[in-house]
Amino acid sequence: MRQVALNTHISGRFNIELENLRNSVMAMGGEVEQQLADTLKAIANNNPGLAETVILNDLKINSMEMQIDEECLRIIAKRHPTAARVKIPGISTGSSTFS
Repeated sequence: MRQVALNTHISGRFNIELENLRNSVMAMGGEVEQQLADTLKAIANNNPGLAETVILNDLKINSMEMQIDEECLRIIAKRHPTAARVKIPGISTGSSTFS
């Protein structure tokens, strides 16, 4: 019974981590959409000031991307299966003896 509760707890935390990651990706996507719209406006209206703003805002998006990458790596490192739990069809993890 305790094992089930532990699995649910771990799974719940994992789901929260994934949801937070998803929210970060969606926020970055929104920023990218705005950048694209501003880029098109800057080109259409020959607006160098807006173009400069787009260039400066790109640093924010790059930072968001790096944070997302770091979070992905953290989740993978924290949640990766151990070798004992990995099951590959056709491969036995038991020891064999040679005569």
